[in-house]
Parts: sequence; structure tokens; C-alpha cells
Amino acid sequence: MSALYQNTGMTPGILAVRYTNAGIEDSNGPSVEHFVGLPKEWITIEGEIGPKSGRGIGQVQKPESVVLEGLTLSLADRERFAKWLKLGRFHIWGWIIYRDAFADTPPRLTEFCTRMTGGNGGIGDKFVADITACPEHNCPDRHCRDYAQMMQLMTK
Repeated sequence: MSALYQNTGMTPGILAVRYTNAGIEDSNGPSVEHFVGLPKEWITIEGEIGPKSGRGIGQVQKPESVVLEGLTLSLADRERFAKWLKLGRFHIWGWIIYRDAFADTPPRLTEFCTRMTGGNGGIGDKFVADITACPEHNCPDRHCRDYAQMMQLMTK
């Protein structure tokens, strides 16, 4: 899996720190500890993210056993896998904290969380997954309930 952080604004973002992960969680999404991750897993983005541009996060790789909870993608398991997808347990989440290029601006935060809620289980020519936003962690800045807690990460 791979994704892109996109700066849709008119101001460059600088001093960015980000974290992205994926895994099996309950249908509400990752716990606070899983969502934040460990400081050693955070990635500092060198330079700036220019206005109207993006930066790839690279690939998030997980062993098949983590993603599929013991199922395999053999032909015999594809129907079981399609049913498993509907449970909505596989999530992809992350966050980025950055500053605008202007002096004395507050740190900015963007959070995202999605979960697979269905799909074809790899039956047919292509794997298709239905993706839905998690109930929490899809927000910018002070609209995030954990904004204050996430801003404390900038001091670590």
C-alpha cells in the first residue's frame, strides 16, 4: 500500500513529522497508542512541501498474516476473505504535523484513518476493496479531538 500527503494550500509546509501505519483493529479504528505510534517510527520530512504539491509516504508493508488474520489468498480462501473484508477490521491510518512557512505560525495537524469494509477478495482479474472513513481521526488542526495531545509530540 502507498499513499500521498498533499498540500492543497497556498503556503509551503515546513518542519514536518509524519507517521503512517496499517493493521487489524476493531471497527472504531486504532487505539490512541497505535494511532500515534512510537517516536522511533516517526519520519521527519526534510525540506518543504510546496503549495499545491505532494510527497509520497513510501510503502506501508505488513506480513500477509497480519493483514489477513491467518487467511491466505489461495483460490479456496477468496470467498472467506471477501466475507472477512466486510468485518471492517483492516485499517490504514496516519498523521502529519507541520508548520506553515510564515514565522510564528502554530503547528498544523492533519489526521486520516480508513478501513476496508468490503471487496471482491481477489476474485476476478483485480483485487477491489471498499474503503470507508473511520469514525475518528479524519480531521485538520483544532477540529481533531486530540489536537492538544498531538501538539505535545512536536516537543519530543
